[in-house]
Amino acid sequence: MDGDSVSIRIDLRVYPLEVVQRAAFRCTDLASFNFSIVADHDIDVIATAKPTISVALGEVTARFKNELLDQKLRQTVAEETKNERDLILAYAFSNTKLLGQ
Repeated sequence: MDGDSVSIRIDLRVYPLEVVQRAAFRCTDLASFNFSIVADHDIDVIATAKPTISVALGEVTARFKNELLDQKLRQTVAEETKNERDLILAYAFSNTKLLGQ
């Protein structure tokens, strides 16, 4: 990588692509991101620091990794509470007059 980019290898069995993309999006204030599939279960995330800000690549990497964990936990909680959320929404909309009752 050149002086303003860093490559971060991610195992897609640990962090699904959607989680990786969400984490990258949350860090776009520091860097831009490109993705490259390198193996069956691996992806390289190339983070390029924005030229308009002064940030160490180590900080970009650390923030991205923290964001990966955060997004993965959010995905896990969403999956674990899907049934409850669906029930709450169904109940909330069943008591409205949206359907012309």
